[in-house]
Amino acid sequence: MEFPLIEVERKFVPSVDVDQVLMESGAQFVSDERFTDLYVDNTDWALTLRNHWLRRRDRRWELKCPVATSAHGPEPELDNLTQRYLEVYPEPEIICKVSDLMGIDSSSLCSVNDLLIQAELLEFAKFTTERRCFELPAGVTAVLDRTDFGWSVGELEIMCKDQGEVERAVTTLEHLARDLGLEIGPNTIGKMSAYLRQNNPAHYKRLLEARVLFEK
Repeated sequence: MEFPLIEVERKFVPSVDVDQVLMESGAQFVSDERFTDLYVDNTDWALTLRNHWLRRRDRRWELKCPVATSAHGPEPELDNLTQRYLEVYPEPEIICKVSDLMGIDSSSLCSVNDLLIQAELLEFAKFTTERRCFELPAGVTAVLDRTDFGWSVGELEIMCKDQGEVERAVTTLEHLARDLGLEIGPNTIGKMSAYLRQNNPAHYKRLLEARVLFEK
């Protein structure tokens, strides 16, 4: 049985020499990866406007659900760059959570593909990412992503087992990003923000208005 983990991630703009910066900080190169993400929602954007992201990464369905921010966490302007998501992989759990959000009967649904039909979920984004992965001390992973639509972004990530570990992870990532001198600027946005800004401005605007996505 897979237990959901909470992903805490801190975005940054990858510089030309970011590989060297990471290696000099004690990072170990792990792997090069390539994968394609396909995201779905209904025509009212019922999932994404609630900050829930249902995607198929290659052949596996995943649901990313928001985790509440602690009242004692970092300042909002910093916290916008450090996101927390519960990652759900088992299809029965994905079906249950999405059905509850959308108010549909899931009793007859046997797969996420059934759910797509029942909830009228359609593809709204699809792109391929080439990723370089590094492991750093303190359980931190660094990834450098380059997409087939021309966007590049870096992330520092920590996977947490429960909510009690989340704010400590946020602080760790903020301090590490500062210590490494990782660039934060107007283009410090993730792949989905960049994709929608470029390909679906109306959806992007609604997500900004709902404070699901942020511009820096």
